[in-house]
Amino acid sequence: LKEFSQDVSAFLEEILQKMYPILGNPPCEFTCIGLGSLGRKEMSPFSDLEFAILIRDDSTKTLHYFRKMVRWLELR
Repeated sequence: LKEFSQDVSAFLEEILQKMYPILGNPPCEFTCIGLGSLGRKEMSPFSDLEFAILIRDDSTKTLHYFRKMVRWLELR
């Protein structure tokens, strides 16, 4: 499960990096952290993906950018 969790984290990071040409560079520093089974490194192929984005600045412009980012990341 630990290896699978690491693979999912790497995949999420790759998606975020490929998003920059679409949305532009982030307006402030941020980090994306795994929650639940991903955070515990116990994720399986049947787990849901829970994460949080921590941002340094909560200005209107910044919140708009990260709301677009989250919509872009939604897995349906």
